[in-house]
Amino acid sequence: MSELNHLTVQDMHAAMKALGRLHGHADAEAFPKLVVEAISPLVSNEALHYNEFERKRMVRAVAREGDPVTPELLTVFASHAHQHPGFAYVERTRDGSAHTISDFLSRANWRRLPLYNEFYRRLGHDDQMYFTVEVSPDAGRIVSVAMNRTRPSFSERERGLLNLMRPYIVQAYANAKAVGDLRQESAAARGALEATDRGVVALTREGRVRWVTPRAAALLAGSRSGRRRRADQLPPVVREWVLRHVMRGRSLPLPREPFEVPAPAGRLRVRLLENPAGEGMLLLIEEPATAAHLPAIAPRLRKVLSAMLSGRSEKQIAAELSLSRHTVHQYVKEIYRKVGVNSRPELMAQHLPDQSRSE
Repeated sequence: MSELNHLTVQDMHAAMKALGRLHGHADAEAFPKLVVEAISPLVSNEALHYNEFERKRMVRAVAREGDPVTPELLTVFASHAHQHPGFAYVERTRDGSAHTISDFLSRANWRRLPLYNEFYRRLGHDDQMYFTVEVSPDAGRIVSVAMNRTRPSFSERERGLLNLMRPYIVQAYANAKAVGDLRQESAAARGALEATDRGVVALTREGRVRWVTPRAAALLAGSRSGRRRRADQLPPVVREWVLRHVMRGRSLPLPREPFEVPAPAGRLRVRLLENPAGEGMLLLIEEPATAAHLPAIAPRLRKVLSAMLSGRSEKQIAAELSLSRHTVHQYVKEIYRKVGVNSRPELMAQHLPDQSRSE
């Protein structure tokens, strides 16, 4: 919280503007370039790049246009990337917040590493601030965004600004991956969409229904939302949510987080996304998530975790499980510690997409 004390009103406005651009383009292929462009004017740096690692091996890198980080240098970096002090820290703690190399190593120890001498020294860069947008230790996957400078001079204001934006960037990344998954499943064809486990509703830019897959119709028909409707009608609560976001998107872009809808089996998760075909928007509807694929934890914590993933507040969980608010709050903190996250948005972003793919 002390980091936020360093931020100004201008910082907040700049962050909102950058996040608005980022959330307006939910596309997995375009995301790396978009996030680099969004952060570039907010934190001064000599080089800025997006990286994807699997088992400490770089599988993708996107550098800002015009930066001195050439493909040849990225190959050099990839061969020494495992020496980066942030790897061990992220894998151990799953803490993806903004850190610098100087948080972990003294300047003398940093300069002894082949990673520094073969990559950073050749660029004239002496420090780096980075944050992650995905940490999946079981799969050995880490996705990060890094900024380099010629000397250790990153400020707490810049760290605070990145940490303020990070949960929304994580959500934009999850949205982009969801669209990517949807594209693969559908093969850009409505017929393939109808064969997926997810329900899909195509909307016009004004929020009117263009078509509904049978799966979406079945899921929405089971939602507890009042009288029976025609297949091309959304439940009132969903329609109101869509229209609210459509109106906000015209003037003040906001993070489009999933919406929870009551259903007989628990709750449905509804995402509002840009249509990959470029025509209007899509509603992506998924069945309630469970805690089945998360690390083994005590039964009492698993009940709380399942309720959290279904969208319940701590107050609602306390009432459902006949526990005190204080007890639920302590359980939530213990869940964060065991799962390796710092907040509910991180929990949802890291684990829900993986579950939807494994179903």
